Amino acid sequence: TDNVKRYPNFPDYILSPTPGGNFPNPEFRRGVGREYILEAEGISWQQFFSSEEYSPPTGKDILLLHPCTWSKPYDFSYYGTMLRKITDNYPRIHRVVVSNVGVVPYEYQMNPFFCSYDYMDLSISRSKTDIKRIRTEYFTITQNRILKYIKGNMHNYKAFILFAHPIPGGYCEAVIDFAQKNQIPGFLAPDIDTYLKGRSETTTDADIDAPLFSPSVLDRLGSKIDELELWLSPEEK
Repeated sequence: TDNVKRYPNFPDYILSPTPGGNFPNPEFRRGVGREYILEAEGISWQQFFSSEEYSPPTGKDILLLHPCTWSKPYDFSYYGTMLRKITDNYPRIHRVVVSNVGVVPYEYQMNPFFCSYDYMDLSISRSKTDIKRIRTEYFTITQNRILKYIKGNMHNYKAFILFAHPIPGGYCEAVIDFAQKNQIPGFLAPDIDTYLKGRSETTTDADIDAPLFSPSVLDRLGSKIDELELWLSPEEK
């Protein structure tokens, strides 16, 4: 539509009115909980990203789901920049950010709603019971959003990569199980051995996601993408 524009000097990024309704300019939100996870504007974006109206950029047929970052926009954060040093070498990779406001295809991240929130440490002023409840709710909602996105866009991708902590209790198992049942090629990265090596490289970093962006983990991610593209190549002939 006429209202859809490209971000000045950064044409990869799309600026668009929120689909499905008129919303006030978002205010900065800090925290985590049901009121943040289920914001009306966020739900509207999620419905759009999982609908037939949305499609990834042309030529990007390998889905890479990866965590959000503390600073925004995601791509210009410290971790986002490190990740892009790997993924920008692979034009087929389509990065989709997994955040507490939903799943966000990278090309839409400059829209104000996705740049105006801060995910706080759950341990701050929270009881153990409250932390467990919030985490359970967050993982359940996030898992459902990831699965809904994959279901709505399966026809757009040849394969997927889930870049996440390889630990039980999150959404990884459900996503991998869904992909296997629907015969969607792909893998979880990093594997547990590489992840543990990444943890040893980031012992002085308090950020929970630091191991994912360690040199060993990122190097291995690049190698795994090489292997995946090589495996997919016979389909293209």
